[in-house]
Amino acid sequence: MLNTAKVFAVALAATVLAAMYAAAQEDATKPAGYGHRLEQVRDRGKILCADNTELVAWSWIDEDGKNRGFGPDYCRAYAAAVFGDATDDNWEIVNITFAERPTVMQSGEIDVMTIANTWTAHREVHWGNFVDIVHYAGLGVISSKDSGIVPNDWQTLDGTTGCTGAGTNYVQMAADMESEYGITFELALYEIGGVRDAYDAGRCDFVLTGSDGTGSFVRQLTRSTPDDHNIWTSVFGKDPWAMLVPHGDDQWFDLIRMVGWILVNAEELGVTQDNVEDMFANSPSVKVQRLLGAEGTWGQDRLQIADDVAVNIIKEVGNFGEIIHRYYSAEAEEKGWGFYRERGPDNLYLRGGLMYVPENT
Repeated sequence: MLNTAKVFAVALAATVLAAMYAAAQEDATKPAGYGHRLEQVRDRGKILCADNTELVAWSWIDEDGKNRGFGPDYCRAYAAAVFGDATDDNWEIVNITFAERPTVMQSGEIDVMTIANTWTAHREVHWGNFVDIVHYAGLGVISSKDSGIVPNDWQTLDGTTGCTGAGTNYVQMAADMESEYGITFELALYEIGGVRDAYDAGRCDFVLTGSDGTGSFVRQLTRSTPDDHNIWTSVFGKDPWAMLVPHGDDQWFDLIRMVGWILVNAEELGVTQDNVEDMFANSPSVKVQRLLGAEGTWGQDRLQIADDVAVNIIKEVGNFGEIIHRYYSAEAEEKGWGFYRERGPDNLYLRGGLMYVPENT
């Protein structure tokens, strides 16, 4: 005859072990630090984004004293993901220089770095975790016609003087350029904004800057005309820009990355700032419904964000293409909000670009 108490004890032990195993399996994807950043941001009541406020188009302060630009729009999108909307009180741009980036990241005091960051192996290891690429470029060159430098001929840079931004990856890329082509040139470093002034004043023969902004750089010179300069068609190296979060919290990394995926997928699916609420209610597309949280889930509960988080984000800033158009279009340049550039590799893969992200499924 079986001992009922013994049978019960064995069954209970098996149940406990099964529960412990299940918990262990669940916790296996929740390493130490998981969820701490989101809790800290919500306790603080605002998200802190580090950026530089002297780059019209990317990040600047307008005449009303408000932060504008591509970087601040992403910060607003992150605030909408965390808090449901973006108000003047729940997001903040912390102004830093480019040289301060590693110190700021390693301090852990900011939540996201939205400044124009080039993604490199060294920075991934030493600074923090990059999320998704938001801009593809390379190192562009502008040279003065009076300098004798021949456009697209790297050897003619030998013995000349160049200008570039202090604390940027362009300094390392310049050293790589010298090594690759067996040339030597003097490189003067200036804070952002100072590079243009120095070149315009004739203190350097050429400028090293992002290949996407060379045309705008020349158009904004005041002491000379665009015809006085050569914009090189040759581009050196790779200069992918991406947002950056501190090491140590996988939930925060996933949350910030998902915001980027939402913005790109929304553009691909035709979801805009104007139609997002109608699409949420009426779109026949399963992909749209899932993206917007009207049907199914792709992990919002795990990230502790609203099912309709995509609706909140897109209502605030629009989709990826809308953000680009806001600051990098002819209209943006005309009203002083940015400058025109071809989308090129920043276009969706469906239109010949490199923007390709996993689906929110």
